[in-house]
Amino acid sequence: MSNFDIAFKKLCGLEFSDNPSKFLHKNEGEDGFTLGGVYQKANPIEFSWNFILQVLEVCNNDIERASIMLYNDEKTQKELYDFFKKNYWERCRLDSLYSQSQAENIFFSGVHIGVKNAVKLAQKVVQTEQDGYLGDKTVKAMNFYDDTMFKTSYDRLEIENYNNLIERNPALEWARDGFINRAYFA
Repeated sequence: MSNFDIAFKKLCGLEFSDNPSKFLHKNEGEDGFTLGGVYQKANPIEFSWNFILQVLEVCNNDIERASIMLYNDEKTQKELYDFFKKNYWERCRLDSLYSQSQAENIFFSGVHIGVKNAVKLAQKVVQTEQDGYLGDKTVKAMNFYDDTMFKTSYDRLEIENYNNLIERNPALEWARDGFINRAYFA
């Protein structure tokens, strides 16, 4: 069975290179902060942004210093862990998958493009109904699908998705390489 703890550790490497000074950051073109992969604007309620902003204020708006303080804060780490487990891993039912690789592909993609979109890509690969919900039929199909074939097809669909996104919003061109690296990460 797939394992959230393994995937979460890899996500931390993907989102902030396991570098405490990059735990809190502000990406080019984004309106708000990102903490450990949680984007403030997309998740204004689900996370303790007031606390994070207070830490930033205590650090005289030194993002790197605040980042390290937040990284070392057990409550913030637990909140981050619980957030990803509940809103992405459990919501996608990724514990149902035998393959760690397949689960991680959906998990990492879901964090970036949304759970429903990530699941729809997986459903397209295994040729089940694309409803964005990892139901019993999709789980069964995935559990019997070759990992290498899944990854190759899923990565291709992710990259197509990112290219379409950039085509619709050319201001995101700066992020193309990062998007492609993300697709190949899992």
